[in-house]
Amino acid sequence: MITMADMSPREMFLKRAFQRFYSKSLPPPPLRFTLREYAYFPFNSNMMIRHLSVRNLDDYKTLYLQKVPRHVYYSSAFYRRPDQQPMEEKIKGWLGAELIFDLDSDHIPGAENLPYPEQLKEVKRFFVRLIDEFMIPDFGIDEKYLKINFSGGRGYHLHVIDPALFTLDSHQRREIVDYITGKGIDPEALLHRKRRRVGRRGYEKDVEVYYLPSKDSWGWSGKLRRAAEDFMKELGESDEEDAVEEIYELAKSAGIGWGRRRAERLYEMLFLTPGASMRRRKMLEEGVLDTLPDQYRKGLLHVVREYSAVHLGGETDEPVTTDTKRIIRVPGSLHGKSTLLAKPLTLEELEPFDPLSDAVVLPESPEVVVRAVRRGTVALKDVKVSFEEGEEVPLPFYAAAFLLGTGMAVLEREEEVHKKI
Repeated sequence: MITMADMSPREMFLKRAFQRFYSKSLPPPPLRFTLREYAYFPFNSNMMIRHLSVRNLDDYKTLYLQKVPRHVYYSSAFYRRPDQQPMEEKIKGWLGAELIFDLDSDHIPGAENLPYPEQLKEVKRFFVRLIDEFMIPDFGIDEKYLKINFSGGRGYHLHVIDPALFTLDSHQRREIVDYITGKGIDPEALLHRKRRRVGRRGYEKDVEVYYLPSKDSWGWSGKLRRAAEDFMKELGESDEEDAVEEIYELAKSAGIGWGRRRAERLYEMLFLTPGASMRRRKMLEEGVLDTLPDQYRKGLLHVVREYSAVHLGGETDEPVTTDTKRIIRVPGSLHGKSTLLAKPLTLEELEPFDPLSDAVVLPESPEVVVRAVRRGTVALKDVKVSFEEGEEVPLPFYAAAFLLGTGMAVLEREEEVHKKI
């Protein structure tokens, strides 16, 4: 058992902060909370403790007030015996599982080049799209079954608690993921084709013209048209370098084999060359795509499809949705690195939500002096402080906790550890 005496000053400081928070604000128990497996990382240990269960609310409170977890998780699944081991025996008592989506900025094309606050804005844009473009209109999920929360780190979680979906198996969940991510969606197959006579009198010929679907069309057809309009608007509001970079990143994600020169050429045809404004107008107002050469028309369609898709992140996030036994961070708990709250949100609260202000729940005082281990900046609530490696920095309590939790600073003054919170 790890005691306070075994901990570094940094770990002691953070554990006391978490203990104080949980003594005043426990995460709400999840649906069917006695049928869940729980797991946590204690402070000063990299070993997860798993296969825990709670029989009642008192047990649930004990998990936070006595264990004081640095990270705490529960299973998406419901089990007859959540604490049963080995796992092979536990799953024999599997009773169903929530449908969970975990969107993280790590897996959004180009987001790795953005600063942390901009990454959070970008991932929220995709998260809103997941709900507004897929969950509600395409899958018909009632809003009352959509439970959302900030992850506490770099993304958002969606818990779909519709009992009708609990018994979906992994293959059925994979089909949902494939639809949302656009896997297997051929955008050319969604186009409308019409024959028209074109050319001067006496030299007319019949040609097949490609049209985008109506923006009111159901499913991916309507998404493609709406995404084309949004994408063109976004490119038009960006400078050339950023616009070309976005085209290139989306083309790379779509796997169409384009290099930067192709991305540059498409941008030129849409915005710079003679006739560019006409091409955009015919595309956006009439849905006509034949003003572009075939390879660029096809490439643009795949880029727009990728722009419209929700990126669940291949190796990291897609299995969260398809795995019927996955564990995920408890909504309403503290993130053990950022020290931000995995804050539950309503749909109305999502749009104005600012994680770097609204998810900061540790107190402002007392002021704490930390030593930076590398150069950086902390920007939380109304505080923005830059510092150099080795510099001692006085900060509000919550900002000091953020730097300590993320490993950007250490505590060297013994008196800072024991300050009354």
